Amino acid sequence: MTEKNRFERVGEFLKSRRLELELTQKQVGEALGYAKGQYVYFVESGKIDIPRGKLKKWLKILKVSPQEYIDLQKKVLEQELRSYFTKADFKAKKTS
Repeated sequence: MTEKNRFERVGEFLKSRRLELELTQKQVGEALGYAKGQYVYFVESGKIDIPRGKLKKWLKILKVSPQEYIDLQKKVLEQELRSYFTKADFKAKKTS
């Protein structure tokens, strides 16, 4: 099983919030100015990231605070970066 990438993990969070609010992909897509929910599907499945021009509106629709989204991104990025290193890498002495 491969580890999920950042887009997939953020997409899962967005889908979870959408479902908690009992919104369909089509409803979110239309609120963002898209004719269908297919765009929402692509983001939620981790195929693409949210375009920065749509980010604020998307978070508002899902009632996610900017800080909550930033915290999520930081956590996901840290986990992704840590997966590249071993425990020994963290114990290695710093070089100047």
